[in-house]
Amino acid sequence: MHYLVVVASGAGLCRLVAPVPLPAGPTIKADTAKSAAHTKAPEAGQGLNVSASRADAAIAQLLRLEKLEADWDGSEAAKPIDYSLKEARAFVRKLAPESVIPRATLHADGHAILFMCEPGIYAELEFLGNSKIGYYVRRGEQKWSDEFSFDGRSLPEGLFQIGFSL
Repeated sequence: MHYLVVVASGAGLCRLVAPVPLPAGPTIKADTAKSAAHTKAPEAGQGLNVSASRADAAIAQLLRLEKLEADWDGSEAAKPIDYSLKEARAFVRKLAPESVIPRATLHADGHAILFMCEPGIYAELEFLGNSKIGYYVRRGEQKWSDEFSFDGRSLPEGLFQIGFSL
């Protein structure tokens, strides 16, 4: 069973809500494989051992969220907004390998949210459309919040301060 996390905006709190069934992600199977350079092909139906990175997991979660309908949380939440999910995926893909990778969820209004909730650090990014991202970041007593237009080349100082990098 997968869980969606509801994020209390600006409060820096995370809480789990009732389980919400999400469609399963794709399973990669090797039915056939080419034998090249003396490599042995897997047996038909043998699964490949593919370990997903945190970025892959965030993107996969965003793709699963795309399939939800309105009222996905049982409390009249809006249907996920396609453009918001697409922009969140593009953001994750732009992050450098050494960057922190946030987790994906949805706002009740249907916008995609990427968030971090760790001891002493909280971040929430909401994808508003037209490359605009609203964010709230807290590290200890320091807080940053604003909206910015994401161009894929720069991030606000608060996001760098907690480990985001492009």
